[in-house]
Amino acid sequence: MIAEGDFITQIIWFSPLNDGDNFTTKRLLIMYAQIIQFTKMLHTLSRLLDKAQRHAEANKSESAVLLNSCLSPDMLPC
Repeated sequence: MIAEGDFITQIIWFSPLNDGDNFTTKRLLIMYAQIIQFTKMLHTLSRLLDKAQRHAEANKSESAVLLNSCLSPDMLPC
């Protein structure tokens, strides 16, 4: 569990969604963990798209071609 003076615990404890029930506190902790993970995934996606754009510029190809290419024949939207 998160230590008592931790910032996350303070946010959850004073949240208007927290009614003091232990179950609610656990749900808020799970939602916070999901938000953190989703944020990390979005940052990773942003870095991958930047890398793909640099690759397209280095090879003098259209970035739209790279975005619309398929890894396999049954892959949509090809």
